[in-house]
Amino acid sequence: MANIVNAQLIERNTLKKVSELRCISNKKTSCNTPRLDTLAQLDRFNNSQAYLSLQKRAFAKYYTRKLIYPLMDLKSDRYQYYKNTYYCVNKLKQDSDGKVISEYCKNRWCIVCNRIRTGILHNTHKKSLQCVNTKFVTLTTNLTKTCVTKQDLENAYNIMLNAFQKVWRKTRTKYGKLKALRKTEVTWKFHRGTFHPHFHIIMESNTDEAEYLVSEWLKLFPSADLKAQDITNTNEKVFNETFKYLCKMWNTERDKKGNYNIVLPYPPDKMDNIFEVFRGKRIIQTYGLKKVELEDFDEEIYATVFTDESRDYNSEWVWYQDCKTWIDESTGEFRTQWKDFSKKEFNTE
Repeated sequence: MANIVNAQLIERNTLKKVSELRCISNKKTSCNTPRLDTLAQLDRFNNSQAYLSLQKRAFAKYYTRKLIYPLMDLKSDRYQYYKNTYYCVNKLKQDSDGKVISEYCKNRWCIVCNRIRTGILHNTHKKSLQCVNTKFVTLTTNLTKTCVTKQDLENAYNIMLNAFQKVWRKTRTKYGKLKALRKTEVTWKFHRGTFHPHFHIIMESNTDEAEYLVSEWLKLFPSADLKAQDITNTNEKVFNETFKYLCKMWNTERDKKGNYNIVLPYPPDKMDNIFEVFRGKRIIQTYGLKKVELEDFDEEIYATVFTDESRDYNSEWVWYQDCKTWIDESTGEFRTQWKDFSKKEFNTE
């Protein structure tokens, strides 16, 4: 943690200098107001939509840093990876034509990177799945009752994965090729002290394909709770929930004043266990859909920001946690103005 502490001290020591620069370079406006009224234009969106996207990225960056501290404090084998997430999208480099690039950690616990992955899924698989009749299926097992350790979790996942491959082959044999997307999700059950691995599937279902899949699943897990297996219609909420990643990364808690804080949803050591077990494993599996690389996504395609700003020089924006945004240290200029998002607003792509 020494490097992180030093980085925080440097940031705080230079914050006053940056604030002074910002006031000097922004004489015509309030020192508490960003100089730029027209900010980044993301992809082909208009300015207001682009600015909102940048604000969400700042929101994600700010809370990712806050949430990563307890995971780093574990000093586990993933410490360096957590540290990389701490510095994810730490600098924005903007050329004179307005193109903004950055470096991303691409880790599964990073809120910034997971939002990019969610966007990729929305822009590719959602469109394909909306072209056919689909059902949303949840598959669980009785293994969760004894899934206490990380080894238990790994064993349970391997059993479930092999079982799903069997029932999916039978389903395709009976009904032919089907479009589908399967996501693995893991939660922690506080009341029982166990992990709860389960599958969410959006699958093409023109007649009774979904019902058949569940029935075959229960043949392999006869002790599983029938009520825990679920089949529902696919809607916008289903897509939003399914396209999120492996593990719920944050939760909201309201304080006595009614303000909400974002915190880790589960104990840090349990989350670390989840990340260890699923490191290198495919969380999103598609069937009959276009192959898209989610883990090592292409920043140039999916994360680059194109602004309508034209400048005579290149700019570099550095993240300042206390300011909750990126700052051009040469001018004191703020990249975005902070916005508190509700959970619903933030989850809406």
